[in-house]
Amino acid sequence: MKWRMPDKRKMKAEPSRPKAIIFNCHVKTSDFRRFASCVIEAVRVPSSLALTRWQGPDRASGTSQDIDAAISSLPDTVEAAGDGPVYLEFDTKGSMIGSIKFRPRTEDGPFSSANLRWVPEQRDTVQAMVAFQHRCLSLCMELLREFVVYSAELRPEAAKALCVPEVPLVSGNSHIAVTNLAEAAELYDNPDAFWNAGWEIAEEQNEQRLLARDMDVLGGPEYLERIIDHQWAMARAAKPGETIYDTPDVHPEEAKTFNRGEPRLQSVGYSENEQLLEYSCVLEKGEHVQGWEVYALLAIIQQGRSAEGWPVKTVRIVFLEQWMAEEEKRPLLDIGCHVWHYDGDGELKEIVE
Repeated sequence: MKWRMPDKRKMKAEPSRPKAIIFNCHVKTSDFRRFASCVIEAVRVPSSLALTRWQGPDRASGTSQDIDAAISSLPDTVEAAGDGPVYLEFDTKGSMIGSIKFRPRTEDGPFSSANLRWVPEQRDTVQAMVAFQHRCLSLCMELLREFVVYSAELRPEAAKALCVPEVPLVSGNSHIAVTNLAEAAELYDNPDAFWNAGWEIAEEQNEQRLLARDMDVLGGPEYLERIIDHQWAMARAAKPGETIYDTPDVHPEEAKTFNRGEPRLQSVGYSENEQLLEYSCVLEKGEHVQGWEVYALLAIIQQGRSAEGWPVKTVRIVFLEQWMAEEEKRPLLDIGCHVWHYDGDGELKEIVE
């Protein structure tokens, strides 16, 4: 069978440098004053990122000289927050902008969040942008020591590496994640596969772990090369329906990595009466259905039509042995395929979850 991606796949050539580097961190706390002080102090340590301007709900434009007074007036309890919005937004003399916000009344209790965004200018070097990523990681480590951090992300925007599944506990192609053993067990059938997917534990406090990966790259083909196998390992290990499979955005310089590997699925045939497309699969230990094959099947299911133009209602994958089907079932079932295997007596059995 000729595998192809949907016609709407974008193949624009774009520079490898990201459009932006985005850091988001959310913590459980009612002391917004202490949270804001921690974030601002971390931001202004490098002289190259000195604050130039800030604003809040009661001040349209403040300077770096009066930011400390503004922080001292921020609420440190839910009651002190009142009913209006509570936030600070700020610019720096470098390429970074940011904001910190307080949500005092939510169903899950009060929380505060920090958003930092590096928008590269032509003069910015790769080294400067990588250094910013490491500063974000350091800030997240500090916040984890001071507060209960429950989620974080650090990701390139419009920097490619957008052709992998979005797995539980990881925001897209994020360099970082914050979670714990209980959450991983809740969202993964095989939590060990998650923990072993290229992560380093950068910090651990009160059972919360800050994970980091490949902090020395910004995005693009090199980042995809580093994370693609780990993303699919996590997708295969996740619980049903927890992984998001969007139409992949594959850029020309990523095509070699995205399309690598010999096909594992072999076309068996098409039933016109059932509008059924069937494939067989035989694997050796350590082999897997290729990621590009999963996305090709997703395209068929979404379009309701094969590459040959046949109408398709059902896509069936038949594995030679049960262990093969069990290892590969999750992405296939998640995108809507039917997964079967032969048992020891040569009978066909279906796996439904």
